Amino acid sequence: SDPQHIMNSPFNAQPNAIEPSTPSNCQVKIVDSEKLRMMWEKPLNDGGEAILQYKVEYWDNEGGKYGEYDVQRIRFSIDAKGTSFHLVSDGDAHVDGLKVGESTSGEWKDALESLPSIGNVSVNQVIGIGNIDYDITFLSNVSPVEVLAVTTIDLSHESFCVCAQSSSTCIHGTFMGCDAVMSKL
Repeated sequence: SDPQHIMNSPFNAQPNAIEPSTPSNCQVKIVDSEKLRMMWEKPLNDGGEAILQYKVEYWDNEGGKYGEYDVQRIRFSIDAKGTSFHLVSDGDAHVDGLKVGESTSGEWKDALESLPSIGNVSVNQVIGIGNIDYDITFLSNVSPVEVLAVTTIDLSHESFCVCAQSSSTCIHGTFMGCDAVMSKL
C-alpha cells in the first residue's frame, strides 16, 4: 500500500480513549497494626492512553455499613425549573452551570465528579408532581461523604432541600422535606 495516499487523505481518524481495565494480581499484606501494603500488576488494557496514576479507595466498616453506598437527594420545587444554582462540596469547591430540571443526569454526574472530594457517582433525576429530585449515589469514596450544599444564584424565591444523613436542610419554605428512605450516609 502507498503510505502517501493515506497521509494525503481528507479524513482524519482519532480514536477515543476508554476506561482501562482493572489492575490484576492484586495483593494486600499487613505491615503492622496501622499499615497495609498493596501490590498489583498494571492493567492488560490501558484504554488507549498511558496510565499516569492509580487511585486506591477503601471502605471502612464504621457503623457496620461496610459496602453500602452513600446516597443524597437534592429536591427542588417544580417552580424552580430552569433556574441556576451552585452545587457545593467540601466547603468551597463548587460547580456552576447546572439548571434545575434542564441539566441532564449526565451533566450532574460530570459536574459532581469534577469536584476534588467526590469520586464516581450516579445521578437519577425524578420529576414529581410538585418537585424535581436528583438522587446522587456515591459509588466510590475514600472517606465519609460530606453533605452537599446548594447555594443560590436564581433561587431567590423557590424552595429546595438537601436530604442527607436521614435529615434535611430546606430553604425558602417548609412544604418540602425528606424522610429516612431518601438518603443514607
